[in-house]
Amino acid sequence: MVTGFVLMAAAVAVAMLMRKKRWWLKTHRMLGGIGTLSGILGLGAAIGMVAISTGQHFRGPHAYLGAMTILAVVLTPTLGFLQFRIRKKQIRIVHRWSGRITIILAVVTIAAGLRLAGIL
Repeated sequence: MVTGFVLMAAAVAVAMLMRKKRWWLKTHRMLGGIGTLSGILGLGAAIGMVAISTGQHFRGPHAYLGAMTILAVVLTPTLGFLQFRIRKKQIRIVHRWSGRITIILAVVTIAAGLRLAGIL
C-alpha cells in the first residue's frame, strides 16, 4: 500500500509540476498505473492478513476508508484512460479532481491505519 501511495503521489506531482516537459504524460501514466497495481496488490495482502488474524473484515474506520480509497484508486486511472477515448473536457476535469481526492483519501486512510496500530 505504501508503494502504491508513493507512486500515485509521484504521478500527481509529475502531472502538476512537469507539464512543460515532453515526457510528463508517459511518466504520469506509468507511475499511476504501477501505483494502482501496487494498491490493488496491497488490498489483497490486507485481506489475507485480516483473514489470518481475526477473520473479521470492516471493523473500523480504517477498513471503510480503505475501501473508498481503493475504489478511487481504480476510478481515477479509468477516467484518465477514458478522457483520451471520449473527448469531453468534463472527463478531464473529473479525472483531475478524482486524483486529488484519491491522494487525500489515501492520506486519511494511512492516518487511520497508523492510529489503529497505535503509532499516532
